[in-house]
Amino acid sequence: MSLLVISGFSGALLPQRSAVSIPRSAVHAIARAADATMAIESVKARQIYDSRGNPTVEVDLVAGGVLSRASVPSGASTGAYEAVELRDGGDRHMGKGVLTAVDNVNKVLAPQLVGMDPTDQAAIDAKMNGLDGTANKGTVGANAILGVSLAAAKAGAAAKGVPLYRHFADLAGNSQLMMPVPCFNVINGGSHAGNKLPFQEYFVIPTGAASFKEGMLIGTEARPAPRPPSP
Repeated sequence: MSLLVISGFSGALLPQRSAVSIPRSAVHAIARAADATMAIESVKARQIYDSRGNPTVEVDLVAGGVLSRASVPSGASTGAYEAVELRDGGDRHMGKGVLTAVDNVNKVLAPQLVGMDPTDQAAIDAKMNGLDGTANKGTVGANAILGVSLAAAKAGAAAKGVPLYRHFADLAGNSQLMMPVPCFNVINGGSHAGNKLPFQEYFVIPTGAASFKEGMLIGTEARPAPRPPSP
């Protein structure tokens, strides 16, 4: 068994992990068969509150009479090169309102997306990026675009009659389903941690595990011992 300890980690591949093949001639072929008449009928956004009590964007997308809903996650810290999370500014919600982004979904994005195929994620995302016209999604807001994109992904999976993870695998061109490598956050840094560590998260990653179950066991057993209280 081997452990990989890495800072600022963004992903890992596990060469020894288990894989499950999906026969394309049977179940997978049926799952890929989307209704040819399926199209986006409506897109509607609203402002809701996230787990921190901050406003965020929620989007309802209807395709083929089926409602798909998604809300936009928001982190406590934001990198200098991240896409623009459009906030309203001003006094309301301490400047964190997202009514402008909601308005951009309802008035800018939605009219251009009605009639599109919900299974064609690339075309939907390209259309929204084109309407925004910036590299950092600063015109309509990354939170507006992401909310619609997530709802469209759920609608695409529903149109094909497959789980969301299977739809994402199809979009990525993956013919096998593989369990992810579990990552264990053991030390926090960054601007929100109250220390001077340059990286936000330091992970223990069990890259030598033969299965997800074994990886979970390694990670939980490798957790650092608690520090004694300061005198």
